Amino acid sequence: MSTRNRFAHHEEQVWRKLSEELGGAFKNEEGWRHDEVKIQDGDWTVTLSFVGHIGRRLDAIYTCFRAPYVNPDKFRFELYREELAHGLGKLFGVQDVRIGDPTVDKMFMIKATDEEKVKKLLADAELRKLLATEKDLHVVVRDADKYFSDEFPEGVDELVVEVPGRVEDGERLQRLFKLFALLLHGVGRYSSAYARDTLLAEKG
Repeated sequence: MSTRNRFAHHEEQVWRKLSEELGGAFKNEEGWRHDEVKIQDGDWTVTLSFVGHIGRRLDAIYTCFRAPYVNPDKFRFELYREELAHGLGKLFGVQDVRIGDPTVDKMFMIKATDEEKVKKLLADAELRKLLATEKDLHVVVRDADKYFSDEFPEGVDELVVEVPGRVEDGERLQRLFKLFALLLHGVGRYSSAYARDTLLAEKG
């Protein structure tokens, strides 16, 4: 077995194991970019996959967690490293925010449409601890209809957490999922966002 095939086999084993541990479903199609894990977290459907970003640093491939939801009040936010700003799609109508945590404020640029809501969202101590472990993390709430117009109806946004490269470390994937879940449930707690899988299903 070639080195490339051994890497792919190991990667698949890690993703399958993560899927089993989280009660998800692993889908493997021809070609590495088609691998994905679907995880049901309460009413939310979380997708883990690889995505490509042309022109962002030297890393073309990112490991990405994402989940769609209905976002009536359009509360959106973004966290990223300042040096990674080039190539990121910018949110409109946002302001720079400092949350008062020295580590997180130093590591990330934080932008949000509502300063108080994002401060409440990021006040969770466990979430801050997890954020501090991922120096290249990018978090954003974006208009899912804009990016996936054929998949989602109007009014649906998407929470995205991504890191550069193809993550094959099972423990790190678990941490990233936990971080994502805390953000996702926090969005539902501190805004009027809610999951509507029935609405998304009607689209199909």
